[in-house]
Amino acid sequence: MNNSILNNFLVRMETHAQPHSAPQMAAYMKGRFAFLGVNATGRKDALKLLYIQLKGQSYSDIIEFCKALYLLPQREYHQAAIDILNKFVQLAQPNHMSSLEFFLTTHSWWDTIDMLASNGLGIFIKKYPEVGIPWVHKAILSPNFWLNRSAIIHQLKYKNEVNIQLLEESILPHLEHKEFFVQKAIGWSLRQYSRQNPGYVAGFVEQYNLQGLARREALRLLKA
Repeated sequence: MNNSILNNFLVRMETHAQPHSAPQMAAYMKGRFAFLGVNATGRKDALKLLYIQLKGQSYSDIIEFCKALYLLPQREYHQAAIDILNKFVQLAQPNHMSSLEFFLTTHSWWDTIDMLASNGLGIFIKKYPEVGIPWVHKAILSPNFWLNRSAIIHQLKYKNEVNIQLLEESILPHLEHKEFFVQKAIGWSLRQYSRQNPGYVAGFVEQYNLQGLARREALRLLKA
C-alpha cells in the first residue's frame, strides 16, 4: 500500500489534535497511553477520506495498514485502526481470524477491545462460524482476560440471533472471576440480551446466583 496514504492520514489526524486535551485523555485511560488530543469527532472526520482511499484494497492490506497505526504510540491511532477494521470487516476471509486476535491482544484496554469485539469481531464470527466459534471456545478459556471479555461480548449486537448456548458457555467459566472487566462483560452481555428475552436473563441470574457487578448490570433494565 502506498505510504503516502498513511502519511496523509497522520497529517489529517494532527490537524484535529487539541494538545491541551491530551493530558486529560491520558488520565482517563489511567496513563496507559500517550494521546494527541484528537476527540472522536475529529478522528471520524480524519477517517472520511481514508475510507475512500482504502476502497478496493484487500482485507489483508487493510490489516497491514492498521498494524502500521498500531506501531505508533498515540492511542487515537489505535482507535482509528479499530474503526478501519470494523468498516471493512465484510471483506475479511476465514484466514483473518488470527489477525483480528492480534488487535485484541495488543495495546489491550477496554476502548479498543469493546469497539472491535462487539462490532467487527461479532460480524466476522457470524459470517464464518466454522472458524469463529472454535475461536470463541478457545478465547473463553484463555488466561488473557481481554480475550475472555471479547468472547463474552461478541454477540452484543446480535439481538434475536444470539446463540444462547454459546453465551452461556462464555459466561459460566467466569462466574467467580475477580477481574472487573470480566464481571462487567458478563453483566453487559446479559443486560443487552434482556432487551430480547427478559425472562431468560432473570432466570439465568437466579439459577446461577450471580452477585455483585455482574448481577447489577444484568438486571439493570429489568428493574427500570
